Order: sequence, then C-alpha cells, then structure tokens
Amino acid sequence: MARLSEIQRLSHHFFCHLEEERGCSEKTIENYARYVARFLRWSAVKHPEEITDDIVCAYRSWLDTQGPNRPLAQKTKNYHFLALRAFLRFLHTQGVSTLEPKRITLAKEETRAPVHLTKNERTRLLDAIDGDDSRAIRDKALLQLLFATGLRVSELCALDIDVELSSDRITIPHREKESRIVSLSKEARQSVCAWRAMRTDSESALFTTLGKHTRADGTNRLTPRSVQRILKHYATKAGIVHTVTPQTVRHTCAAALLEHGAGLSALQEQLGYENERTARAYVRTTHAAEQGSTD
Repeated sequence: MARLSEIQRLSHHFFCHLEEERGCSEKTIENYARYVARFLRWSAVKHPEEITDDIVCAYRSWLDTQGPNRPLAQKTKNYHFLALRAFLRFLHTQGVSTLEPKRITLAKEETRAPVHLTKNERTRLLDAIDGDDSRAIRDKALLQLLFATGLRVSELCALDIDVELSSDRITIPHREKESRIVSLSKEARQSVCAWRAMRTDSESALFTTLGKHTRADGTNRLTPRSVQRILKHYATKAGIVHTVTPQTVRHTCAAALLEHGAGLSALQEQLGYENERTARAYVRTTHAAEQGSTD
C-alpha cells in the first residue's frame, strides 16, 4: 500500500474532525471531502506549506475554464473554496504552517429571492390531496404541517408520534440543542391529530411508509427523499409547472410570515435560523423582489 503524503494524512484528520468534533452532517462531510480531495488531486501538493496564493489562483482559473462539469455555477465554485478555507483553518489550529485561510476569497454571488408558491398554488396543491384513506390522511397532515411551520424536511422526518402538540404550537426536538417551539395552524394540528388517531402500528415515527417495506434500520420512518416524492406528486397533480421541493414550502411559509408582518426575530425563531444574518438576508431579498415587481 502506498504511503500517504503529509497533506493526505492531515486531510484525513480534518474529515474526522468535521464528523467527531463539529458534528457536521454526512452530506456536508461528503461535500467537503470531495472538494478538498479535488484540490489536492489537481495541485499534487504533498506538504501544507506548498499551498500558496499562486496555486489557489491557478486552481480558480482551472475551475473557470476546464473544471468538472463546466460551466460551474458561481455558488458551486464558492463551495470549493469554502471547503479549502475550512481545511486551512483546521491546519492552523493544529499549528501547521500553510496559507492563511483569509487569503481564500469568495466571489460575489447574484442575490436571488427564494422561490415560493403563490396562495393559489398552495391551495391547489393541498386540494390535490383527496380521499379519506390512510395515504390521503397522512399526506394531508404531512404537507399541512410543512406549510404551517416551515420545518426543514430533516426535522419533519425526525418527528416522533408522541411529539408535543398544543392548541397552536408544536415542540420540535433537537438532539444537540434545546427544543424549539414553533407556531402551528389549526388546520395543520387537526390533520396531524387525525393521522395519529388512525395509526394502529407500533412505530415511533410520526410519518411512516404505508407498506411492509422497511428501511435498513428496520423502521418504516419516512425519509426526506420520500417527502420530496410526495410533494412532487401532488404538485404535478395540481398542475404546478415549476419545481416544488420541501425548500420551496419552507420559503412559502417564510413569505407568509413576512406578509403578515412578522419581524426578523419571529422569522428566525419559526424557521430555526441559528445565524441572524441568514434571516436578515431572506427578508432583504424577499422585499427586494416584491419592490421590483411593483416598479
């Protein structure tokens, strides 16, 4: 087996750091690993001190002209350098001599207002769920809850059947942080209660599959991919021509909050933004889009 170079050994420690100490998601670690590995493979550096401004500049040019799947979107190119900057920052915390992370700059991206559904589209999508069988009851509860709360799809899938509901609130548990309480519409609460009332299985998950198919972990808990398929099915059935994803529903919830006069702190609390800048950017881009539509 070929001996690992110093930079390869350090990159391995970096990925372990992301997983064990920072608690990054599997997808984030996968992306960082791919982007850092791509840079190391292209540059062929063996030692951290070989990473210089000139090499980074040349790599940027390569991504612009000959990189994978070109042309790369500016956002994707920035992801490459976010990963590289995080790697360099890790090296510095370990006392390793290499390029200063602040030397890695990101290009300015075009600010786009988040796409959300109109009131008519939202109504049509929910009305596309017809019938009173278990599938219809489950899907109505699932989508009503998404629209009412703006939950991330991972948060939705992680909910258990004994999740705490009040008259107008739902408690969203978190494995590593305090649970947060978000607003819940009357319709969403009634739909969730109807779904729970008809359950006869012993699954702990709030939203489950309806067949005998089980996941690798032995449960019938719905996955984010399953929710995406459910949403796509009803969006198509409702005749909505543009792509509708769980993130679209999340943006729709945020737009409704802003329309009803919600402030920055209320938006941040409802959607679970840890960084106020994220909520502020959403408010800014949404208001800019609304202003532009009236010009």
